[in-house]
Formats: sequence, structure tokens, C-alpha cells
Amino acid sequence: MISLRSNCYINRISPVIRPHLKKRLSKIKLLLIDVDGVMTDGQLYYSEQGETLKAFNVRDGLGLRQLITMTDIEIGILSGGNAPIVRSRAAKLGIELVLTAIEDKVAAAEKLLQQRGLNWDQLSYIGDDVNDIELLQKSGVSAAPIDAHTDVRRIVNWQLSAKGGHGAIRHFADAILRSRGIKPMLRSLNH
Repeated sequence: MISLRSNCYINRISPVIRPHLKKRLSKIKLLLIDVDGVMTDGQLYYSEQGETLKAFNVRDGLGLRQLITMTDIEIGILSGGNAPIVRSRAAKLGIELVLTAIEDKVAAAEKLLQQRGLNWDQLSYIGDDVNDIELLQKSGVSAAPIDAHTDVRRIVNWQLSAKGGHGAIRHFADAILRSRGIKPMLRSLNH
């Protein structure tokens, strides 16, 4: 067991949700997710025409679809990159809030919170690299894939049990659902 900021105690890898974190997860109204290294494995592929390609995880997609259809949480993508494939993936999942080419993620998140009348405790952010640290520190619940940068893993509330692009988002989505007394579904939701 590791002591984390705000006296939140969890077992870093276990799917067991500790009481302090469960309470914080139940308050979340806005979930923002980084793309490269969280929704994907962080690798970039290029077609012969120079088009950027990324691979997305189907289980992560199912987890996000369940959050969208079974909770009142708004899901958003917040990325420093600007690949068109991100908007295509978001549309497929039913995610309307897509902010790309963002240089200042904290300012972007703060604007979103103000527009919605929310506070930082109602925001959760999943990031994986040093450019995410400031937003992770401000978020009510911060999480990172198990393969995130070492400095990120040190400061998040929750180090997820899967790698980016390999089920980390699904792990987090299932935890949010369980924190609200909702059992994750076993059937497909077009993910």
C-alpha cells in the first residue's frame, strides 16, 4: 500500500478500489483522456502517403461507451496532437468533446470546468507523460497507465493495471461504474 496525495490510499495495481478513491470516483462529472500513450500505445504508424495511423483498443472503447450510456459523466479527449484519426475514433465512440492541438491542457480543462459549472474535484484526467503532470495534479482523480512516464506514475492517484492502448481506460471505466453501483456490461455497445 502506498500513501498518495490527499490521504488517498490504494494498492497501485489491484483492481480493488479503496474507500477514499471510490468516494472521489463517484463525484466525477467530466473525464478527460489523453490520446497518445493512453488511448493508444504511443506508437505512430505512417502510411505510404504519409498519413498518421494509430491503433485503438476495443476493450477501452467498450468501457467508454458504457460510461457514456450508463452514467452522467461527460467524456472528452484532450490532446496535444492533431491527427484526424482521433476525431474519427471519438465519433465512433460517441464522444463529442474533442480538443486537439492543445498546448496548455490546464487552461483548456479550467475553461471546460467553468463552462459547465464544475470544480476540479469533479474532473478526472488520464495522462501518461510529463506534459500531463500539471493537469493530473489538479484533477480530483488522476490516473495513468502502468507504462506511463516514471514521474507521472509517482504523482497520480491511481496507476492502472494495463498499458496505454491495452485496456487501461477499460480498467478505469469499470472502476467508475462500480463506484456508482453499476455493474459493467458484458455485451457490445458498438465500440
